[in-house]
Amino acid sequence: MKRRIMLLLLLVTGLVMCFAPKAAAKGYAPKPESHSSRRDGYTLVWFVIPEGAVVNYTADGSTPTKLSPEYRGEKLRFEKDTSLKLMVRKAGTKAKIYNFRAVVKTRRVLKPAALKKGDTIAIAAPSRYIEDDFQPVVEMLENRGYRVKVGKCCYLRDNGFAGTPAQRAEELNGFFADDDVDAILCLRGGAGAKDILDLLDYELIKQHPKMFIGFSDITFLHSALFERCGLVTVHGSMIYNFVYPHTEYTERQFFEGIKNEDTAGDAECPAGTALRTLYRGEAEGRLVGGNLSCAVRLMDTAYGIEGDHCILLLEDVHEDADSIDSMLRRLEENGLTDRADGIVFGEFTDCGDSDEKAVEKVLRDFAKRVKKPCIMGLPAGHGEDNMFLPMGVRIGITANADGTASFTVLENAFE
Repeated sequence: MKRRIMLLLLLVTGLVMCFAPKAAAKGYAPKPESHSSRRDGYTLVWFVIPEGAVVNYTADGSTPTKLSPEYRGEKLRFEKDTSLKLMVRKAGTKAKIYNFRAVVKTRRVLKPAALKKGDTIAIAAPSRYIEDDFQPVVEMLENRGYRVKVGKCCYLRDNGFAGTPAQRAEELNGFFADDDVDAILCLRGGAGAKDILDLLDYELIKQHPKMFIGFSDITFLHSALFERCGLVTVHGSMIYNFVYPHTEYTERQFFEGIKNEDTAGDAECPAGTALRTLYRGEAEGRLVGGNLSCAVRLMDTAYGIEGDHCILLLEDVHEDADSIDSMLRRLEENGLTDRADGIVFGEFTDCGDSDEKAVEKVLRDFAKRVKKPCIMGLPAGHGEDNMFLPMGVRIGITANADGTASFTVLENAFE
């Protein structure tokens, strides 16, 4: 009897040992937890790997095998819609293939045409007028092979502005509508551009995209034209810059820039200058922003800088360190610096400090607070060196640990 019981126990034990692994293996390897971040023009996808699991993946529609690339938790970047397949294997379970979809959304932008000899450059005055004679600059443009059409507002006077807001807006709308005009060059900034934003015909502008160039107070127009129309514009020298002292670098950047069909590449800095790191890291995004004071005034308006996953450009003139610090904090409170993926500082010219280190300290403190890739020293702004800088195109910045930095235009600005 005892012998029979012992044999029965051994038989049961054997059966348990034989079938237990198979029972455990009836379940499938668990599905990885998926995450994605959609940027303008690309999407980042990453997964949380189940503990103890091995994951192989494909992104070309094929079925993954043990020989496919192993996924180890990194962020995968895709610039077009992609079907991902993950094969998950875990001891005690059956291997399972899971499907995921990476969707890429690209903001529609309007790119104007580069200029060629014989094209017409219209001079518009959306802000203030110039007291000095600017006819020599018109002749300079003509000597370079371009036709020039000077707007009537360039000669108007209205409390320091180049005509009333209605007159300035009508002129700008007219230049965009005029098919004989190939580019619009602003007379100068100063003040006044914000007053015409509600008077512009953005639907008309969408139908007639063309090169639009300016900076400083023209930041209001850069932002409005990009947010409302998706128009790629140029942060660059105006008539005002060529009336007064400027460098060979500025002139060369302008005239090479307006005709350059291939704008992609690393930024060229003036001799003896270089970009510097404020906070290390790498970032990509469309370039937005411009003048810091204008960016602050645009907040909570219909034309404010959205800045989602953008590279934010900031520069200013005649502002002391305390004022710059205050404005940067307002951008933080507004959430613009949270939405941006990186920050680039241009020039802060005549900012009222006997010691330039005061302004630089403000910028460094800001960079430490926002903890985003941040560089300084881009020759864009109110100095004598002023680069030709497309706005609304994709930009890449690298801020290295050794203090060096780079700024790269990743796509052509013109058709």
